[in-house]
Amino acid sequence: MAEEEFRHILTPRGWAFWRFSAPAPSADTELPKAERAPPIDEVPPSWTCVLLWPSVSLPMYRAMDVGPHAKTLTTSITSVCLTYGTEPSEGRWFTLKLLTRTYYVAIVPDSVSAAPLSHFSHRLYIICETETCDLSPLFALSDPLDFPQYASRVVRSYFIGSEPDGRWIPGCDFVQCSDIVTRSEFEQTYGRGALDILADPERLNVLYKLIYDQSQKMREEGFKRGLWTVKPGTPPGDVWPAIEDAVKRRDLNQLKDLTGLAEQGQPAKRGQFTTTASVALLYVAHLLPFERIKELLRPPPK
Repeated sequence: MAEEEFRHILTPRGWAFWRFSAPAPSADTELPKAERAPPIDEVPPSWTCVLLWPSVSLPMYRAMDVGPHAKTLTTSITSVCLTYGTEPSEGRWFTLKLLTRTYYVAIVPDSVSAAPLSHFSHRLYIICETETCDLSPLFALSDPLDFPQYASRVVRSYFIGSEPDGRWIPGCDFVQCSDIVTRSEFEQTYGRGALDILADPERLNVLYKLIYDQSQKMREEGFKRGLWTVKPGTPPGDVWPAIEDAVKRRDLNQLKDLTGLAEQGQPAKRGQFTTTASVALLYVAHLLPFERIKELLRPPPK
């Protein structure tokens, strides 16, 4: 395979998605009855299939949640097949309700891999209720709160297969962000920085905890990792401790953000997610109680 045939699942422009012109026939959404998934060239044409490099491991209990197994197993997703359709009437399908989107997912033992195997090889089937079907369920199934090392691997994974029809940033469905993501410097600055957060297991774990827990302890953890704007315990409006910390960590994006706050004289109070952390949350907005945190996000400075 030529190098240009490998593409990231998630880029600064969003999740790879494919657009389907019509729902798949119900006969095409029946799960394989054989012990292993069929070769990709034998999958009905209503599906789009890709190979993952490297494979994406899932928590052990996913084998029982969305697979045919009666016990926990360390499974690894080596290929994904996507299509557009309604909830299948037959087979062991699991429903993922991710805010405004619904996915039906299932895993079966795979028969193909594009990379050396790590764990028990499986194929992930995804049926989307909308005509645009994306690869973000991989992140949801990887459980970013309890197993961030699995979810973070999704961000750095490549796929081999047909060219996607576009890229989707979920948060742009809920907040106005077109003026941000279309800036010429976005991909090289905040977009890249946001993916660095999602691809770092430690920072990803703290980011998700901050969504649900904004106690002083968690805000301190977030501040140390460049995810939260205010150092707990500092006087309201005093952003200089945060600026000093950003300089030590050489976090240029956060430094720009905090310098803007200092120039505005804006009271910091309890703080917010930093700009880069806010952009990271836009990529997984449909996996979150987004309304709860929307007012805590900071847009990139103009």
